[in-house]
Amino acid sequence: MKRLTEQDVLDMLNQLVRDHRTQTAVGKHLGVSAVYISDILRGRRAPGGKLLKKLGIKRVAYYEAR
Repeated sequence: MKRLTEQDVLDMLNQLVRDHRTQTAVGKHLGVSAVYISDILRGRRAPGGKLLKKLGIKRVAYYEAR
């Protein structure tokens, strides 16, 4: 498994918008609203489970000792 950063996920979503031409088209493709896509790309919301699953990603939280 490859570890991704939040920026990697945003880059993937931005690439989808470029490929599909509009946030509305991406939303339809992923089964979410264009407003939700916009909110994620503008940093107002974090990507949720449904969207991450459609992108083939899962969120994993972990702790690291210093």
